[in-house]
Amino acid sequence: MKLNNYSIVSLIGNGSFGKVYKGIDLRNQNTVAIKIDTSNLKVLRHEVSILNYLYHDGVYSIPKIYWYGNVDNNLVLAMTYYKNSLQDYFDLKGCINDVKMSSLMIKCIDILRQLSKSNVVHRDIKPHNFMMNDGELNIIDFGLSTIHNYTKKEQDIKCDASEITGTPRFTSYFTHCGKPVSVRDDLLSLGYMYIYLNTGSLHWDEIERHKTSLFVCDVSHPDNLIRKYMKSPDVLHPLLSGVIKNYMIYCYSLKYYDIPDYNSLMRLFTL
Repeated sequence: MKLNNYSIVSLIGNGSFGKVYKGIDLRNQNTVAIKIDTSNLKVLRHEVSILNYLYHDGVYSIPKIYWYGNVDNNLVLAMTYYKNSLQDYFDLKGCINDVKMSSLMIKCIDILRQLSKSNVVHRDIKPHNFMMNDGELNIIDFGLSTIHNYTKKEQDIKCDASEITGTPRFTSYFTHCGKPVSVRDDLLSLGYMYIYLNTGSLHWDEIERHKTSLFVCDVSHPDNLIRKYMKSPDVLHPLLSGVIKNYMIYCYSLKYYDIPDYNSLMRLFTL
């Protein structure tokens, strides 16, 4: 299949809003990722606007856009191709030790620091969305991202308190509580990601093992109520120890309007 100057090679992933393919730039034979939005929600248009905004704001740990257009009434994006995600690395290597996790966390926190400086909240932080490339770490999939408005008070922010945006397994505790999204939510999701990659599981994983509602996004759904309870600080913090406990205690203490001290968080993981 040919799309403008690009040819599709193979399917990489299949999501709610479309499909992602490995492709070839026919002009130079370089490998690219091709995302095709087959939904009516125009999520890809939003992602392109966020990527362009971040790139022009000096954030480069993100995919570079090579081409964006409309083919057969579907929006198509050609961008940087990354071979492996942190989830792929975990699937291959198993649990990641403390030393490697500390190195990864410093890089991940720095990426979130860059997004925060541009007032962008990713809203779907998980191992699948951090990509490894020649020792560097990059973040992808900005279709659910939003702009954090620091000028408004939390109680003045309109949000759909009945829906969870993102992947419930890694969703922030505050999102389960129906709170408006802020940069603290990305940091909390990153903390859950650390626990998963370092230990091999999350304390609420029994839901995924025994039920089929992994992606149920209704806040009031029984599975999400269990996740909310298990992610609450009173339940979660006693189960943690060491640097990740200190990290999570700090992140849970953040208010909606707080600007996190990213440098201090990165120092936590400096061995």
